[in-house]
Amino acid sequence: MKAIFKDSFSIFIRKDSALEQLLYVYNSKFRFKKLMNIFSSKLNRYIKYTGRLPYYPTQVSIEPTTACNYRCPSCFHGIEGGKEHLKKRDRFMDFDKYKKFIDEIHEHVWMISLTGCGESFLHPNIYEMLGYASEKGLAVTLENNGSAFDPEKLAATEINKIHFGVDCTTQDSYAKYRIGGNIEKVLEKVTSYCEILESRKERPAVHLRFLVNKYTEDDAGKLEEIFSRFDFVKVYYDAFIVPSPDLETLMKFPSTTTLEKFEEWHPRKLGQYNIYRYDKKTDSMRDMNLLNDPAGTCPGVYGGAMLNTDGSIYPCCVAHSAMPHELCYGNAFEQGFFETWNSKKARTFRGNYKKNKGSYGFCEHCPSGRG
Repeated sequence: MKAIFKDSFSIFIRKDSALEQLLYVYNSKFRFKKLMNIFSSKLNRYIKYTGRLPYYPTQVSIEPTTACNYRCPSCFHGIEGGKEHLKKRDRFMDFDKYKKFIDEIHEHVWMISLTGCGESFLHPNIYEMLGYASEKGLAVTLENNGSAFDPEKLAATEINKIHFGVDCTTQDSYAKYRIGGNIEKVLEKVTSYCEILESRKERPAVHLRFLVNKYTEDDAGKLEEIFSRFDFVKVYYDAFIVPSPDLETLMKFPSTTTLEKFEEWHPRKLGQYNIYRYDKKTDSMRDMNLLNDPAGTCPGVYGGAMLNTDGSIYPCCVAHSAMPHELCYGNAFEQGFFETWNSKKARTFRGNYKKNKGSYGFCEHCPSGRG
């Protein structure tokens, strides 16, 4: 009956839409627990209860590795001192500890993203990690740079969505930001993967992300031309995070940079993808949302979690890379996830976040959850 329901209505549902996601949960294992978990989480975004939460996050991000084969200047891997900062936690997540974590959350959480500070496909057990989560009934997605995956091995997994950071089609433009990468290799791998999927009825959602900056904007539209024969591939354009001037700024002030850095990178033609505005108070270029007053509405506080390679838990993917002390809930590998999610540190953070309407610690300088 479930299969008939899915096949009958899926043709009317836009791929990767909220309705399709709800349909996935309905057809998944433990659907009642997951639906109740989603309802409880969404409800608490309005109630903002900060005591011991009776539910799990709806989605969890998991960092398989801190290793990367690129040195992108907006990332810890491309800024001076950044790699030393990442050495504070494990290079690769222990596979057995990962499985134990999945065993704990899979009846309640509906989706995981295997994405962190590193290139996920460098983890020696990444395909097993994808497969294990899928077998447990979790929707699985990840983001990657498209250079390190095996098209056939990836196609053999039952993931739900994958994002490839492609950005442009020429090596000169690509090498400006994706330092250490080869765009021809990326395009070849992604094309090969799509060709394998082409003949299948059931496919993951394949997204190609195009980060718009001064060096890539002239390539706009070319990715659509290259992948136009694959009707299941979506190219989407996104704002480029201008590199920070130094490690301290990157760690403490997300989406903040100098006027000099901004002038080097910001798009000249596709200005709608420029998210930066000048801030007189700090004499810097900042995400325009940072110029609004905090509203205390960040979804990660009451419904999200990020698991680092070493087992530490943070509320979101912005904080986990900087590892601010006040936002670390504890270690899920040592305490178990639900106890860490409801630890005293977690409850204290949520209480302070609510009391200060988001203007608390690291969150005070984050563009999320603002009016």
